[in-house]
Amino acid sequence: MLRRFLLVLILLCNSSSVFARWATFADAPAEVLDSRMLINVNADGTCDIDIFKTMKILNERGRDANSKVALVYNADNSKLQIIAAKTILDGKEYAVNQDLIEDKPLASEVQGFDQTHQVLLAFPNVKVGAELSLHYKLNILKADVPNFFEHMFEYDQSYLKKSQVHIKSALPLFTNVNDPQHYLAVTPGKEGKLYTLDITLQKPIYVHIVDEKAAPLNPQAYPWVFVATNDNWQQFAQTFASAYLNVANQTLPPMYQHIADDVKAEKDPIKQIALVAAQINDHVQYMGDWKTTDGKHIPKNLISVATTKLGDCKDFATGMVAILRTLGYDANVALVQRGEGVYDTKDVKLPGMFHFNHAMVRVQLADKRVLWVDPTNFFSVADQILPDIADRQAVVLASPSYLTQIPQSNVHDNVITVHKTFDLKNEDIVSVKTILTMQGLSAIDLTGANLQASQDTINNAVVYQLGDYDNITEKRVKAPKLDSRLVKDITFEVDYKEKNMLINTNAGKAFVIKNPVIENFFFNDEQVADIYLGSPKTIHKSVTLTNIQLADNDVLDYTLQSPWVDIIRTVKYKANSVTVDQKVIIKTSWLNNDTIKSPQYRAFAAELAKNFKEGVAIVFNK
Repeated sequence: MLRRFLLVLILLCNSSSVFARWATFADAPAEVLDSRMLINVNADGTCDIDIFKTMKILNERGRDANSKVALVYNADNSKLQIIAAKTILDGKEYAVNQDLIEDKPLASEVQGFDQTHQVLLAFPNVKVGAELSLHYKLNILKADVPNFFEHMFEYDQSYLKKSQVHIKSALPLFTNVNDPQHYLAVTPGKEGKLYTLDITLQKPIYVHIVDEKAAPLNPQAYPWVFVATNDNWQQFAQTFASAYLNVANQTLPPMYQHIADDVKAEKDPIKQIALVAAQINDHVQYMGDWKTTDGKHIPKNLISVATTKLGDCKDFATGMVAILRTLGYDANVALVQRGEGVYDTKDVKLPGMFHFNHAMVRVQLADKRVLWVDPTNFFSVADQILPDIADRQAVVLASPSYLTQIPQSNVHDNVITVHKTFDLKNEDIVSVKTILTMQGLSAIDLTGANLQASQDTINNAVVYQLGDYDNITEKRVKAPKLDSRLVKDITFEVDYKEKNMLINTNAGKAFVIKNPVIENFFFNDEQVADIYLGSPKTIHKSVTLTNIQLADNDVLDYTLQSPWVDIIRTVKYKANSVTVDQKVIIKTSWLNNDTIKSPQYRAFAAELAKNFKEGVAIVFNK
């Protein structure tokens, strides 16, 4: 019973940010007593890496997490060898014998073929207090980028007591260093014709957030060193640009030419470009082939993609550029770090593949407008900045190549409008009429829905977003056709009935109107992480209650403006009805911790709580 109580207590603590804080050494599951990395870099960018690591197990969590080690490598361009591994317990050594080491290829992920191998080893006789020692070598036999080496050394999440990195390189070594609390000594040097670099941890470190959910760790909050053998972005990017441009300038195979011919009738450039992206998705299925180094970084030729109808983001983007160039557009492939809620890598000033995981398309129109288009997506939109690539760096593979910044998404490009009318003539089961409109990026999730699901599934998904799933009955939905990949504004008309909507108060019946979006702006005083709010957007909700006799008609209009969000509420009374109109304009994607702790933000949060947190309660008599 005690064990179950402790488990429940732990789960409760982990689900709340009440005690959010930076971890102390006492929170660590294990401590790294010594970490050493010796790296020899050759002139062609290949390298040999020797890694030594000794850690001590501090508690059962650390025992479970570290008694097994999985190391992965790419068999196409590297090999990994375990030199020695052992457990040290009570002064005795227990070697990891060969029967406790396994080297096998991993099955490819369903989205692409690759050559990933895993070395799995198990330390014997591991108990709390034991030390685990591991020495292995990784040989990179073919550089991802010819004549180029890069590595990111990060000092977060693990409790490190001692750490040393020593690099010898036939190529020059350049560094970006983030070390706000002076944990590291970074020392460049030379040994004959070789360049050297030493990175030494000068004091123990453990940068980790505990007791806080949804806690992204800002890269500015912990030490890191990025090392690269070139500091020229244009030279680095040109290595890829020539290969991409060679493919993009190939003669269009019939499949691509058919797409180009098919969209010529559309004279609006925005619509024409969106049609190209949609048709590529109609013809080509996503499937990567990363068995070779070239496969990871260089697109396949157009004929290969047209023949198999298979490709990854590089192939989608390069094929689209080829078509757009045929149509007369200034288009190039752009590499970007894709994903919502990830930090931009612009603090790392040196070039490297660290910055990128995705290929898309940059188009410059004749009127100088710039479009950022991602043909890999199921849906197609040309003139709006998607949230998974917004506000971050991109390298454009042109001639010459260059580094640029993709703009932030626009609040006017992502608008949700909901108008609800509640007929309270019958208080036990309320009739609801709703008009739901999704404009711009808010329509993405339902774009092409008829191509993926039945109409009943779509209708139910919409209705259950509007009301309480367990209390809804007698629903009717008037839905638009959703059989196109092109993102367009969408409007649903929904009627349903809902039970248990009213509450009893000492002043009469009450209908409570809350806006759950508001909750995203409140934090405990001990919050230490940043907060990702999603894409900038406008959420407009209007609620009308009819067939009621109001108990009062207090003025509830209120406007609150800030650099982060604007909220506007108006309440209009009529003889037997009231309309509560609320507009929330979210203007930023991130709230960093410095902002959250600032006097300006705390004053805003206090005002927000006082006027909006609990919503609006409309009290009335039948």
